[in-house]
Amino acid sequence: MPRYLGMRSISEIIGLFAITMAIGFLVAHEAIKTSSLSFMYSSLSSPYFLGFSYSVDLLLLLIVAVLVVRRHLRYRGRSLFRLLEAIVITVTSFFLVLLLLIIVFRNQIPEYLLFSASLIIALAIALAKEGYKSTKDIATITSSIGIGILLGFSFSFEYVMIGIMLFAVYDYVAVFKTEDMKRLASFFVENDAAFLMSVSEVEAVPSSMLSPEDRKSYLKIIRKTGEYKNPRFAKMLSEGKIPIISHVSLGEGDIALPLTAMVSAYSFLSDYYLAAIVGISAILGVSFTMYMLRRYRRPLPAMPLLFGFMGIASGLYLSLSGIGIGIFPLILIAAGFLALLFHVRRTLSNIR
Repeated sequence: MPRYLGMRSISEIIGLFAITMAIGFLVAHEAIKTSSLSFMYSSLSSPYFLGFSYSVDLLLLLIVAVLVVRRHLRYRGRSLFRLLEAIVITVTSFFLVLLLLIIVFRNQIPEYLLFSASLIIALAIALAKEGYKSTKDIATITSSIGIGILLGFSFSFEYVMIGIMLFAVYDYVAVFKTEDMKRLASFFVENDAAFLMSVSEVEAVPSSMLSPEDRKSYLKIIRKTGEYKNPRFAKMLSEGKIPIISHVSLGEGDIALPLTAMVSAYSFLSDYYLAAIVGISAILGVSFTMYMLRRYRRPLPAMPLLFGFMGIASGLYLSLSGIGIGIFPLILIAAGFLALLFHVRRTLSNIR
């Protein structure tokens, strides 16, 4: 196996994650600094927006209900899923774009124009994702930042970390126990959904470097996916080389929730250092997840490792700084260690 296969994909995923965290925090910082957040909330309390939001909520509930009913039909409601995806991207991106426009043009453009322009840009992001696959990660990033900022400004740091802890437990069970998350991730990859940030690379590996079993396995995958019709792949095969695809993905929740914690730490506790610690530890958590993924080449849940690093780092900081309330910092530290321990042990046991 080539030594560096997958390194570019992993480096890009970590880089995109770090960029998303940085952009989200900068937007949150400017929103607080310019008092744009309160202005946005007052704009969203208008009857026009409330009627629009109620309609969107009802449509989302209907689509989700139909998709749940169709679950046993192996997610055949693809058109409904596309509609759900477009609505989620539009709504979450709308809040981010609106906040950005308020920060830049707050006293220069009428409120209704800010609202209309934000909606048009958000729709354009959702539609561009459908028409141009290269814009998928842009839609994922804008949607993740929108979710992270909204939740980060809405919930205190303690509640956010408890929520991330519970989601880490669910992620662990859904990947290692029930495997529901694996099936869902495969569905997202097959449909090129914006609920995943994905990076792929292809390397031509000489057949002599692979065992007969590996050659047979890779060729079977190429035939099954129809990639043998790809001129680039066909040329590699004609030269006696096997095209090996390295595909790395990170879920939108794995991006939005750490950003939520970062924004919440800054907005509710007004602590730059805690926000920075959360952001840096989240990047370390993603990096360690990518290391485990590349080393053991198995689908792995990212949230347990993310929470492990964030929980330990933020818990230690809260304990040492005296900001923490009661035993909450100790709970974070203990839960973080348990998350790391269970994740690593389960990963190693699966390899054996």
